Parts: sequence; structure tokens; C-alpha cells
Amino acid sequence: MKPLDPRLLRHSASARAMLAVGAVVGVVQTAALVAFCWSLTQLVVRAIGGADQSALAPVLALAVGSGVVRGAA
Repeated sequence: MKPLDPRLLRHSASARAMLAVGAVVGVVQTAALVAFCWSLTQLVVRAIGGADQSALAPVLALAVGSGVVRGAA
């Protein structure tokens, strides 16, 4: 048994559209998760290294933005 019946994709444009939207949402969520993890790591490393708050602001903005994108997607 195939995970997705090819006949369904041939006969239903809405099924193709939903499959494409699901794939795009998955890619966006994955990219947002990677960006969040990277920015969180950078925040911790820079904070331990003694960076001032102005140096942490762009990385913090990226962490918050990627969290918002992940939550919205």
C-alpha cells in the first residue's frame, strides 16, 4: 500500500494544493526551528563571553522572530 494514492493526486487539484501547502509549511517550520536553535546558542555563548546588551539585541530579535514564525506556521 502506498502512503498516498496516485489516483487521488491525478483527479483532485485540491489534494495537490494541500499536499504542496503542507510541504511548504514543513520546510518553513524546520527553517524557523534551526534559526531559533542557532540564535539561542549564540545568545548563551555571547552572554557567557561577556557581550553587552546591544551586541545581543540582533540575535535576540532573530530568536523572537523565528519563534513567532514557527508559532504562526
